[in-house]
Amino acid sequence: MPSLPARNLLALAGLSLLWTALGCKLGVSDVVRRSPEVGSGTGGSSGQDLRDASPAANDLGPWISPRIDGDNATYDAVVTGENETEAGPKNTVADTRSFAGPDSVSEAGGMGKVSGTCMEDGYQFCEGFEDGAARWAMTSGSWSLSEMGDGSETNMVFGPTDAVPGIAFVPTTAWQDMTVEARVMVTSFDQPSSTNRVVLYARYQDITHFYAVALRGDGKLGLRRNGTAFGTVANVSVAVNEWHVLKLRVSGSADNGVVEGSLDGTLLVTATDTSGSMTSAVGTVGLGVYGGALAVFDDIKVSSP
Repeated sequence: MPSLPARNLLALAGLSLLWTALGCKLGVSDVVRRSPEVGSGTGGSSGQDLRDASPAANDLGPWISPRIDGDNATYDAVVTGENETEAGPKNTVADTRSFAGPDSVSEAGGMGKVSGTCMEDGYQFCEGFEDGAARWAMTSGSWSLSEMGDGSETNMVFGPTDAVPGIAFVPTTAWQDMTVEARVMVTSFDQPSSTNRVVLYARYQDITHFYAVALRGDGKLGLRRNGTAFGTVANVSVAVNEWHVLKLRVSGSADNGVVEGSLDGTLLVTATDTSGSMTSAVGTVGLGVYGGALAVFDDIKVSSP
Protein backbone atom coordinates (compact mmCIF):
# COMPACT_ATOMS: atom_id res chain seq x y z
CA MET A 1 0.00 0.00 0.00
CA PRO A 2 1.38 3.45 -0.92
CA SER A 3 2.49 5.68 1.92
CA LEU A 4 0.40 8.70 2.97
CA PRO A 5 2.48 11.24 0.97
CA ALA A 6 2.30 9.01 -2.09
CA ARG A 7 -1.48 8.68 -1.76
CA ASN A 8 -1.76 12.49 -1.53
CA LEU A 9 0.30 12.90 -4.71
CA LEU A 10 -1.87 10.35 -6.52
CA ALA A 11 -5.04 12.19 -5.41
CA LEU A 12 -3.69 15.52 -6.60
CA ALA A 13 -2.70 14.02 -9.94
CA GLY A 14 -6.19 12.59 -10.35
CA LEU A 15 -7.83 15.95 -9.59
CA SER A 16 -5.51 17.67 -12.06
CA LEU A 17 -6.47 15.25 -14.84
CA LEU A 18 -10.19 15.70 -14.04
CA TRP A 19 -9.88 19.51 -14.08
CA THR A 20 -8.03 19.43 -17.41
CA ALA A 21 -10.70 17.19 -18.95
CA LEU A 22 -13.51 19.44 -17.78
CA GLY A 23 -11.68 22.63 -18.74
CA CYS A 24 -11.27 21.46 -22.30
CA LYS A 25 -15.02 21.06 -22.63
CA LEU A 26 -15.99 24.43 -21.18
CA GLY A 27 -16.44 27.30 -23.61
CA VAL A 28 -18.09 30.70 -23.90
CA SER A 29 -21.42 29.06 -24.58
CA ASP A 30 -21.31 27.42 -21.15
CA VAL A 31 -21.16 30.78 -19.34
CA VAL A 32 -24.48 32.23 -18.26
CA ARG A 33 -24.68 35.94 -17.47
CA ARG A 34 -27.65 37.34 -15.62
CA SER A 35 -28.55 40.98 -15.21
CA PRO A 36 -31.02 42.41 -12.69
CA GLU A 37 -34.31 43.91 -13.80
CA VAL A 38 -35.26 47.44 -12.89
CA GLY A 39 -37.67 47.32 -9.97
CA SER A 40 -39.59 49.76 -7.84
CA GLY A 41 -36.82 50.84 -5.49
CA THR A 42 -35.78 54.43 -4.99
CA GLY A 43 -32.84 56.02 -6.69
CA GLY A 44 -33.83 54.70 -10.11
CA SER A 45 -31.98 51.43 -10.48
CA SER A 46 -33.15 48.76 -8.11
CA GLY A 47 -32.46 45.08 -7.99
CA GLN A 48 -28.87 46.27 -8.27
CA ASP A 49 -28.10 49.93 -7.68
CA LEU A 50 -25.05 50.95 -9.70
CA ARG A 51 -24.17 53.57 -7.15
CA ASP A 52 -22.44 53.05 -3.81
CA ALA A 53 -24.73 51.36 -1.29
CA SER A 54 -24.41 54.18 1.20
CA PRO A 55 -26.87 56.51 2.99
CA ALA A 56 -26.32 59.01 0.15
CA ALA A 57 -27.09 56.46 -2.56
CA ASN A 58 -30.40 58.12 -3.39
CA ASP A 59 -28.74 61.50 -3.79
CA LEU A 60 -26.38 62.53 -6.57
CA GLY A 61 -23.42 61.47 -4.51
CA PRO A 62 -20.08 60.01 -5.63
CA TRP A 63 -20.23 56.79 -7.61
CA ILE A 64 -18.23 55.02 -10.28
CA SER A 65 -19.81 53.32 -13.25
CA PRO A 66 -18.45 50.03 -14.61
CA ARG A 67 -15.21 50.25 -16.59
CA ILE A 68 -14.92 48.48 -19.92
CA ASP A 69 -12.04 46.19 -20.84
CA GLY A 70 -11.27 45.99 -24.54
CA ASP A 71 -9.16 47.26 -27.39
CA ASN A 72 -10.18 50.89 -26.89
CA ALA A 73 -8.88 53.04 -24.09
CA THR A 74 -11.41 54.19 -21.53
CA TYR A 75 -12.22 57.80 -20.86
CA ASP A 76 -12.87 59.18 -17.39
CA ALA A 77 -14.88 62.38 -16.97
CA VAL A 78 -14.55 63.79 -13.47
CA VAL A 79 -16.54 66.77 -12.33
CA THR A 80 -16.48 68.35 -8.91
CA GLY A 81 -18.79 71.23 -8.19
CA GLU A 82 -22.40 72.30 -8.28
CA ASN A 83 -24.74 69.83 -9.88
CA GLU A 84 -26.55 71.04 -13.02
CA THR A 85 -30.26 71.32 -12.31
CA GLU A 86 -31.09 69.28 -15.41
CA ALA A 87 -30.24 66.17 -13.40
CA GLY A 88 -32.05 67.09 -10.19
CA PRO A 89 -31.85 69.46 -7.21
CA LYS A 90 -28.61 71.37 -6.89
CA ASN A 91 -26.09 69.47 -4.88
CA THR A 92 -22.32 69.46 -4.51
CA VAL A 93 -21.01 66.23 -5.96
CA ALA A 94 -17.87 64.52 -7.15
CA ASP A 95 -19.19 62.81 -10.25
CA THR A 96 -17.09 60.15 -11.96
CA ARG A 97 -18.02 58.34 -15.17
CA SER A 98 -16.06 55.73 -17.11
CA PHE A 99 -16.81 55.44 -20.81
CA ALA A 100 -15.39 53.27 -23.54
CA GLY A 101 -13.16 54.93 -26.10
CA PRO A 102 -14.46 56.65 -29.25
CA ASP A 103 -16.80 54.65 -31.48
CA SER A 104 -16.68 51.54 -29.31
CA VAL A 105 -19.50 49.36 -28.03
CA SER A 106 -19.23 47.22 -24.95
CA GLU A 107 -20.91 43.90 -24.29
CA ALA A 108 -23.44 45.82 -22.19
CA GLY A 109 -24.39 47.83 -25.26
CA GLY A 110 -25.25 46.27 -28.56
CA MET A 111 -28.35 44.19 -28.85
CA GLY A 112 -31.63 45.08 -27.23
CA LYS A 113 -35.00 43.99 -28.55
CA VAL A 114 -36.56 46.60 -30.81
CA SER A 115 -38.55 46.46 -34.01
CA GLY A 116 -36.43 44.78 -36.67
CA THR A 117 -32.73 44.13 -36.17
CA CYS A 118 -29.98 46.26 -34.70
CA MET A 119 -26.47 45.68 -36.03
CA GLU A 120 -27.79 44.45 -39.38
CA ASP A 121 -29.61 47.76 -39.83
CA GLY A 122 -26.44 49.73 -39.14
CA TYR A 123 -27.10 50.63 -35.49
CA GLN A 124 -24.44 50.38 -32.80
CA PHE A 125 -26.85 50.21 -29.88
CA CYS A 126 -30.53 49.31 -29.56
CA GLU A 127 -32.86 49.17 -26.58
CA GLY A 128 -36.49 48.09 -26.61
CA PHE A 129 -36.73 47.26 -22.85
CA GLU A 130 -38.30 43.86 -23.51
CA ASP A 131 -35.43 42.31 -21.54
CA GLY A 132 -35.48 44.92 -18.79
CA ALA A 133 -33.45 48.08 -18.21
CA ALA A 134 -30.41 46.79 -16.36
CA ARG A 135 -28.03 48.58 -18.73
CA TRP A 136 -29.32 52.00 -17.65
CA ALA A 137 -28.19 54.10 -14.68
CA MET A 138 -30.15 57.04 -13.25
CA THR A 139 -28.90 60.32 -11.82
CA SER A 140 -31.96 60.87 -9.61
CA GLY A 141 -35.60 60.02 -9.21
CA SER A 142 -37.21 56.63 -9.68
CA TRP A 143 -37.52 55.07 -13.14
CA SER A 144 -39.38 51.90 -13.98
CA LEU A 145 -40.62 49.66 -16.76
CA SER A 146 -44.31 49.62 -17.64
CA GLU A 147 -46.42 47.66 -20.08
CA MET A 148 -48.41 49.36 -22.80
CA GLY A 149 -50.64 47.92 -25.52
CA ASP A 150 -54.12 47.56 -26.93
CA GLY A 151 -54.83 44.18 -25.35
CA SER A 152 -53.81 42.10 -28.33
CA GLU A 153 -50.18 43.13 -28.23
CA THR A 154 -48.16 44.57 -25.36
CA ASN A 155 -44.92 46.52 -25.31
CA MET A 156 -42.47 47.45 -22.57
CA VAL A 157 -41.58 51.12 -22.12
CA PHE A 158 -39.30 52.96 -19.70
CA GLY A 159 -39.74 56.24 -17.86
CA PRO A 160 -39.76 58.11 -14.54
CA THR A 161 -42.47 57.30 -12.04
CA ASP A 162 -42.82 60.88 -10.81
CA ALA A 163 -41.96 64.39 -11.98
CA VAL A 164 -38.43 64.57 -10.56
CA PRO A 165 -35.72 66.01 -12.81
CA GLY A 166 -33.38 63.22 -13.78
CA ILE A 167 -31.46 61.47 -16.52
CA ALA A 168 -31.22 57.78 -17.42
CA PHE A 169 -28.08 56.91 -19.37
CA VAL A 170 -25.96 53.93 -20.43
CA PRO A 171 -22.59 54.21 -18.64
CA THR A 172 -20.83 51.45 -20.58
CA THR A 173 -21.00 52.82 -24.12
CA ALA A 174 -19.60 55.91 -25.85
CA TRP A 175 -19.25 57.35 -29.32
CA GLN A 176 -17.94 60.51 -30.95
CA ASP A 177 -20.01 61.19 -34.07
CA MET A 178 -23.37 59.73 -33.13
CA THR A 179 -27.05 59.84 -34.01
CA VAL A 180 -29.52 58.79 -31.34
CA GLU A 181 -33.25 58.39 -31.87
CA ALA A 182 -36.07 57.34 -29.55
CA ARG A 183 -39.80 56.93 -29.58
CA VAL A 184 -41.18 59.30 -26.97
CA MET A 185 -44.65 59.68 -25.48
CA VAL A 186 -45.17 62.75 -23.31
CA THR A 187 -47.68 61.85 -20.62
CA SER A 188 -47.68 65.26 -18.94
CA PHE A 189 -46.16 68.70 -19.42
CA ASP A 190 -47.81 69.91 -16.19
CA GLN A 191 -48.15 73.43 -17.64
CA PRO A 192 -47.12 75.29 -20.82
CA SER A 193 -43.62 76.36 -19.84
CA SER A 194 -40.13 76.01 -21.33
CA THR A 195 -39.07 74.77 -17.90
CA ASN A 196 -41.02 71.54 -18.42
CA ARG A 197 -39.04 69.38 -20.82
CA VAL A 198 -38.72 65.85 -22.16
CA VAL A 199 -35.13 65.35 -23.28
CA LEU A 200 -32.97 63.10 -25.45
CA TYR A 201 -29.18 63.24 -24.89
CA ALA A 202 -26.15 62.54 -27.07
CA ARG A 203 -22.48 62.67 -26.04
CA TYR A 204 -23.70 62.57 -22.46
CA GLN A 205 -20.58 62.62 -20.26
CA ASP A 206 -21.92 63.66 -16.87
CA ILE A 207 -24.64 65.86 -15.41
CA THR A 208 -22.93 69.04 -16.61
CA HIS A 209 -21.53 67.98 -19.98
CA PHE A 210 -23.87 66.88 -22.77
CA TYR A 211 -25.84 67.82 -25.86
CA ALA A 212 -29.62 67.41 -25.89
CA VAL A 213 -32.79 68.03 -27.84
CA ALA A 214 -35.86 68.86 -25.77
CA LEU A 215 -39.61 68.83 -26.29
CA ARG A 216 -40.82 71.77 -24.23
CA GLY A 217 -44.11 72.47 -22.52
CA ASP A 218 -44.38 75.80 -24.35
CA GLY A 219 -44.81 73.99 -27.68
CA LYS A 220 -41.23 74.30 -28.90
CA LEU A 221 -38.34 72.02 -29.80
CA GLY A 222 -34.93 73.25 -28.72
CA LEU A 223 -31.31 72.24 -28.29
CA ARG A 224 -29.35 72.26 -25.05
CA ARG A 225 -25.65 72.28 -24.27
CA ASN A 226 -24.44 71.54 -20.75
CA GLY A 227 -27.79 72.55 -19.25
CA THR A 228 -28.45 75.77 -21.17
CA ALA A 229 -30.42 76.40 -24.34
CA PHE A 230 -28.48 77.17 -27.51
CA GLY A 231 -29.03 77.14 -31.25
CA THR A 232 -32.33 77.55 -33.06
CA VAL A 233 -35.81 76.87 -31.67
CA ALA A 234 -38.80 75.50 -33.61
CA ASN A 235 -42.53 75.57 -32.96
CA VAL A 236 -43.97 72.06 -32.77
CA SER A 237 -47.33 70.48 -32.03
CA VAL A 238 -46.98 67.65 -29.55
CA ALA A 239 -50.01 66.43 -27.63
CA VAL A 240 -49.80 64.21 -24.56
CA ASN A 241 -50.28 60.46 -24.89
CA GLU A 242 -49.16 60.23 -28.50
CA TRP A 243 -45.94 58.77 -29.87
CA HIS A 244 -43.29 60.87 -31.61
CA VAL A 245 -39.73 60.14 -32.76
CA LEU A 246 -37.00 62.40 -31.41
CA LYS A 247 -33.59 62.35 -33.08
CA LEU A 248 -30.33 64.07 -32.18
CA ARG A 249 -27.17 64.04 -34.29
CA VAL A 250 -23.79 65.26 -33.02
CA SER A 251 -20.63 65.35 -35.13
CA GLY A 252 -17.24 67.03 -35.07
CA SER A 253 -14.67 67.67 -32.37
CA ALA A 254 -15.06 68.79 -28.77
CA ASP A 255 -14.33 72.40 -29.69
CA ASN A 256 -16.13 72.46 -33.05
CA GLY A 257 -19.25 70.32 -32.97
CA VAL A 258 -22.41 70.33 -35.09
CA VAL A 259 -25.68 69.52 -33.32
CA GLU A 260 -28.95 68.75 -35.16
CA GLY A 261 -32.36 67.94 -33.72
CA SER A 262 -35.26 66.32 -35.56
CA LEU A 263 -38.88 65.48 -34.77
CA ASP A 264 -40.73 62.75 -36.66
CA GLY A 265 -38.10 62.66 -39.39
CA THR A 266 -37.91 66.43 -40.01
CA LEU A 267 -34.74 68.38 -39.16
CA LEU A 268 -35.91 71.42 -37.18
CA VAL A 269 -33.10 72.79 -34.98
CA THR A 270 -29.36 73.15 -35.56
CA ALA A 271 -26.32 74.71 -33.91
CA THR A 272 -22.53 74.78 -34.13
CA ASP A 273 -20.63 74.65 -30.85
CA THR A 274 -17.22 76.32 -30.80
CA SER A 275 -17.32 77.17 -27.09
CA GLY A 276 -14.85 74.46 -26.08
CA SER A 277 -16.99 73.76 -23.02
CA MET A 278 -17.17 69.99 -23.52
CA THR A 279 -14.58 67.92 -21.66
CA SER A 280 -14.32 65.39 -24.48
CA ALA A 281 -15.63 64.55 -27.95
CA VAL A 282 -17.13 61.24 -26.79
CA GLY A 283 -20.17 60.40 -24.70
CA THR A 284 -23.16 58.12 -24.35
CA VAL A 285 -26.93 58.18 -24.86
CA GLY A 286 -29.41 59.48 -22.29
CA LEU A 287 -33.11 60.06 -21.65
CA GLY A 288 -34.52 62.65 -19.28
CA VAL A 289 -37.31 64.79 -17.89
CA TYR A 290 -37.19 68.17 -16.23
CA GLY A 291 -39.62 70.42 -14.39
CA GLY A 292 -43.10 68.95 -14.21
CA ALA A 293 -42.82 66.86 -17.37
CA LEU A 294 -43.37 63.11 -17.52
CA ALA A 295 -42.83 60.73 -20.43
CA VAL A 296 -42.11 57.15 -21.45
CA PHE A 297 -39.40 56.08 -23.91
CA ASP A 298 -39.00 53.13 -26.24
CA ASP A 299 -36.95 51.84 -29.20
CA ILE A 300 -33.72 53.75 -28.56
CA LYS A 301 -31.22 53.37 -31.39
CA VAL A 302 -27.72 54.76 -31.82
CA SER A 303 -25.79 54.86 -35.07
CA SER A 304 -22.20 55.99 -35.43
CA PRO A 305 -20.82 56.37 -38.97
